[in-house]
Amino acid sequence: MRERPVRSHPAEGVLIFRDQPTIVFVTICSRKRRSHLANDSVHNALVESWRAATAWLVGFYLLMPDHIHLFCAPQSEDYTLEEWVSFWKRRLRRQLKHSKHFFRRTAFITGFGEMRATPRNGIMCG
Repeated sequence: MRERPVRSHPAEGVLIFRDQPTIVFVTICSRKRRSHLANDSVHNALVESWRAATAWLVGFYLLMPDHIHLFCAPQSEDYTLEEWVSFWKRRLRRQLKHSKHFFRRTAFITGFGEMRATPRNGIMCG
């Protein structure tokens, strides 16, 4: 079994193949891992930001106190994942009237097809 490299920095970019679905798993951490995300005002503003940011579609997500996990897929090829994430993070910050950055600058991105099942993680996909 091939060993996956350990990343010290998030991967950049997502390859989109027109003849197959693209589903991406993204983790975005709050700045300095502060625990201020898991509340109703942030959740409502986050959902509204995703509705306005229509270049990518959000599927299942998990909002934790200091980070977000989400599955997303491109609606079009007009905007990269990084551009889309920057758009909704900026919109969220403005909705919540935060002058400082809410999240870390980069996100951890995993293409769904790259995930592999291991005895520890239980992920079953191809």
